[in-house]
Amino acid sequence: MPCSRPGPQNIKQKSYHERTGEFYRVGANCSLPQKRKSFTDRPIPVIINRMKRHLAPTSLVVGFCMLALAAFVPESYGQDKAGEAVWHRYSTSAGDLTFAFPNKNVLVDQNDSKTSIYLSESGLYLSVRAERMKGAKNRFLELSRLPSAEEYKGFKLDDLYGRWRRDTNKLKGTDSVFFELASKSGFYRIAARSRDGRVSDLERFLRSIRVNGSQLINTQISEEPEERSVTMIESLPISDKVVEALKRSTPDKLSYTRPSKRDKSAEIENGDDASDEPPRKYSSDTIILRNPFPRRDESGRTIRLPRVVKFRATFRADGTIGPVELLQSIDKGYDDLAFEALIGIKFIPAEIDGKPVDVVRIIEYSFGRY
Repeated sequence: MPCSRPGPQNIKQKSYHERTGEFYRVGANCSLPQKRKSFTDRPIPVIINRMKRHLAPTSLVVGFCMLALAAFVPESYGQDKAGEAVWHRYSTSAGDLTFAFPNKNVLVDQNDSKTSIYLSESGLYLSVRAERMKGAKNRFLELSRLPSAEEYKGFKLDDLYGRWRRDTNKLKGTDSVFFELASKSGFYRIAARSRDGRVSDLERFLRSIRVNGSQLINTQISEEPEERSVTMIESLPISDKVVEALKRSTPDKLSYTRPSKRDKSAEIENGDDASDEPPRKYSSDTIILRNPFPRRDESGRTIRLPRVVKFRATFRADGTIGPVELLQSIDKGYDDLAFEALIGIKFIPAEIDGKPVDVVRIIEYSFGRY
């Protein structure tokens, strides 16, 4: 049947499009596409009317979606992401211990072969002390025989010896974690304490600790932002604030007092509770820089079982040790040796709103034959 539409009848398979200038295949009925007017070929009033008719509903839908998104997404989400702290990683010179702090506002103490780094801010206290020494494992085993070692749990990770403990006080809202590690490269002490809702930062710090490339805490590693650079703690200069604290000393005339016989048992019983700092809003906790060990007894006396001397001491706002009360005694000789070590403590006072304040703490010293 011949094609009834106008057009070139001699082209059966392909036909030329008048407007586009391209060939196209013709269907079985020989139909050709009708020529349609372009949108711009129409009169301007028609164009405007069609734009109103098609674009107005689209604008309403887009506006409704934006309002719904703003209602369900918290306003602070973008601010939290923008203000999220990027943690910085630190490492020992041997490279066997690395860790991360929330920022670079740290205090550094360099003392011969010992390097200490601290971060103390509102609700969070972190410290890592590294001592490069030979025989670190032997020292670790010696410390493990002290009475205080009973509070720790021991572990072994490859060629590293370690012990740890965690103290949680729900009443005061505090959480504290302590580690002692010994390897062939040195001896390490790690302390972390949180309060006022900073436990998430404490947990992240614990997850950041690596020993010989392996994670110390057996938890899932999340992709948390960190700076790519790593700082060697031994290369950091000693902080000016630390230098000023080391210059201060406690007066030699200070002496300790003994509790009365009536209150002696009560003081010892409440000693552990008193060791925690009161639940005050510190902007910076007390930082103990140097805590010397007591001298050995030169009289030749020995103690068969380890025993403890315990003091309640005031760490004054001026950086000196204030009133000291003896809570638990061995005898006058050992009490004096412990007190001599106590007054040799160097520290940076705690602060509230940037102003130094007095803090009372419990200090213990162990003696015995090991």
